[in-house]
Amino acid sequence: MKYFSIITPFLKFDKELFNCLQSLNFQKYSNFEVILVYNGPKNIRKNQKENYLKTNYPNLSINLIVSKKKNNISYARNFGISNSRGRYLIFLDSDDMIFKNSLISIFREIKKNTPEVIAYNYKSVKKNKFSNDIILKNKKNFLKNINDFDGISLTCWRFIVQKKFLKKNKIKFNTELLVNEDNLFVSQIILNVKKFLISKLRYYIYNYNSKG
Repeated sequence: MKYFSIITPFLKFDKELFNCLQSLNFQKYSNFEVILVYNGPKNIRKNQKENYLKTNYPNLSINLIVSKKKNNISYARNFGISNSRGRYLIFLDSDDMIFKNSLISIFREIKKNTPEVIAYNYKSVKKNKFSNDIILKNKKNFLKNINDFDGISLTCWRFIVQKKFLKKNKIKFNTELLVNEDNLFVSQIILNVKKFLISKLRYYIYNYNSKG
């Protein structure tokens, strides 16, 4: 079993996706898989793309799957979750990245605490600074640790989630929601979590510019 499953829906094979994958290539820690979920509008030659990925990212365990519903990121993420083999799930947008060698630090932190959910702050490319909207102030009530309930606070990539926790609480992305689908998903996590960790680590690089 892999320790982490990194779930990344994407619409096209482009420079941003390759930068995203390259950031995973720069990890000393290797017990993770990458679930690439294609949910773009065009058909792709899956075998050809798989060969490209194997050639260019030989150190990564990449599972390329094709979503049955196009342009539906909620369905794509659920599909990624159902195809994952990791204990913990990391949601990584295809135009974002993670810091070099950050996974080993995350692994050590999780191994020590075994939480159901871990929340992280991030670095914004546009603002060139780190967020601080989730800070540990209360070890029993997760909500009291969120300083600012904006859209970024409730995005799924702010959290690393234990897969069995999602299964136990029957938490999925709502495929009927085409915008702000993260908010409901994360709200369900917050309402059900019993053992959580607010980390001081910052591993995620949020590429706001590419999102428009």
